[in-house]
Amino acid sequence: MGQRSTLSSGKPQRDNRVNQEKTLEGLANNLFFCPSCPKNYFNKNSLVKHMKLVCGVEPQFGCPYCPQRFTQMFSVKRHVLKQHGVAYP
Repeated sequence: MGQRSTLSSGKPQRDNRVNQEKTLEGLANNLFFCPSCPKNYFNKNSLVKHMKLVCGVEPQFGCPYCPQRFTQMFSVKRHVLKQHGVAYP
């Protein structure tokens, strides 16, 4: 562990396992956790978006053909196309 090998260019290369351990350790310290559910995010803005649109909020976008509701408009468009065979505007 931590041993160096030599690339064909002659430059030393560190053992990837050491780099991966340090990377995973650093990522764990930089996670943002949702206070309402078990999800976590690497980016604070992603957590804010999750809390605003998804977690603990009723889905605000509804299918015009059935009672199904979604948290994102893209999901409504995909649903309408796949389930009802109609392109949603």
